[in-house]
Amino acid sequence: MRALSPDPFHIVLAFITFLLIFSGEMAPVLSHSRPDAPVPSVSARRVDAPLEVDGRLNEPFWADTPIGSNFIDTRTHKPADQQTRVRLAYTREFLYIAVECLDDQPEKIRAVERREDREFTADDWVEVHLDPTHSHQSKYAFFANPLGTRADANEGPSGVFNRGWSANWDCAAALTTNGWTFEMRIPFSILNYERRNGQTWGLNFTRALRHTDTTSFWSYNPTDEYKPRNFGHLTGLDLADSVFDRNWEIRFYYFKTLKNISHFLPRSSSGHERDDFVDCVIDLVIGAFKSRIGHVIRVGAMAKEPEGDRAINAL
Repeated sequence: MRALSPDPFHIVLAFITFLLIFSGEMAPVLSHSRPDAPVPSVSARRVDAPLEVDGRLNEPFWADTPIGSNFIDTRTHKPADQQTRVRLAYTREFLYIAVECLDDQPEKIRAVERREDREFTADDWVEVHLDPTHSHQSKYAFFANPLGTRADANEGPSGVFNRGWSANWDCAAALTTNGWTFEMRIPFSILNYERRNGQTWGLNFTRALRHTDTTSFWSYNPTDEYKPRNFGHLTGLDLADSVFDRNWEIRFYYFKTLKNISHFLPRSSSGHERDDFVDCVIDLVIGAFKSRIGHVIRVGAMAKEPEGDRAINAL
């Protein structure tokens, strides 16, 4: 593997990303940024009580927390036969998520994967999508299956779904007589968000039900249903006093570039688009300001040699 020197395109891209993060002025998607945008909305409840993450939803505050439901079946474009109910609460330090996956044939629930950060290829699962900055361009993804196995990922403005991102958060699930439930406890310190009151975040949920081969979404758009611009709204977040952790972390990733973004990369010597690049990502997690916790990401391309070791670009 030979490393390429940083080119002007990636230097400018990294600088623009830095400015957007700390200005908070991400370009809006007009069709979704209207106050009357036709997307579902649910309010989070502020609580002071701790959450025992056991998947059973037996904390008293869950009974008084607003519920989001009416998941849409992607095949029929109508409410799914097996519905899902979601609740969200928060403290100064954590976001709590509770999900009920109703199933009138609970004996057919599928769950075998116990290894973390793997794709649930044969299991039932739910994905929680969060866009804390409400930019409509990036998200965090948190997955759970009926065994309480967890997985996570993130996605930036490039649209590349990055399973190499990983964070510390808690999850547990439980089987019930009418389906399965799970709880998540996500520290605000692992998210890019603003410390202010009256916030609205982008939010979505996806559920896969294997025995009926059904996928359903809380906020569904048949075009790019996984993208942040089609998320619903999480309201009621007063985070001006949220716990702030001033720290710096540097994380290194590499991953194979998807062919559908190869046109963003430098062309080969023959003039054709490259599909033989490995992207290297340096994620600089910044906790330097009390009002915002952000990430600066530098992406560089490296040519892949037929033989040899991988290397990353020098910054």
